[in-house]
Amino acid sequence: MGDEEDRTLVVVGGQDVGEGSTRRLDGDALRAGFQSTLAGVGLMPFLQGHVVPFLDEVGRAWRDGSLRIYEEHFASERLAEFLAATWRRMSDVAQGPTVVCGVLPDEGHAMGLHMAACVLALHGRRVVFLGRSAPVDELLDCVNASQATALLLSLSASTEWSMATRALRELRSSLPREVALVCGGAGAPRGLHNMIRRTDLAELEAWIAST
Repeated sequence: MGDEEDRTLVVVGGQDVGEGSTRRLDGDALRAGFQSTLAGVGLMPFLQGHVVPFLDEVGRAWRDGSLRIYEEHFASERLAEFLAATWRRMSDVAQGPTVVCGVLPDEGHAMGLHMAACVLALHGRRVVFLGRSAPVDELLDCVNASQATALLLSLSASTEWSMATRALRELRSSLPREVALVCGGAGAPRGLHNMIRRTDLAELEAWIAST
């Protein structure tokens, strides 16, 4: 593999965080690149200026066949692990309100949720992270058990609209009025009553600052 090909996915700092590391299944190189860039630029610029392009490029490479499915999964899982470790360090010492983070049933994507959890923890929120495909009643029970002030859900572009709308309406009608229901991601429906829709990390950060 030549140098030009190896640079295809180098979007995180000057490290070899790219197609070469992914093809070699070199998780340590990926982690080192993520860590180096995060330390150099700070969390929000890292998420917006490096993680989002990295995911876009990994997805493009998978779609055009330059990355195998297992290679794309490997890179994505390594990034999810890194983000989880990042927000957990901050959340574990946070003194602010609790936010439950989850996805709706049948939703298979949680990367956006990890990114949102990073923003929440950065601003002093304690994150209770449920991850993928939690039933609606379990989301409600977790909000009650944790005394959370908000339930944040990530909905990807592949989310089935009618299912999501029904579930969100059920959640909103069952949650206490003082608990915010926040939905983010490309699949977040518009126009639902008493639901806060945030489509990117900057909008989420602005909402956190306003509360």
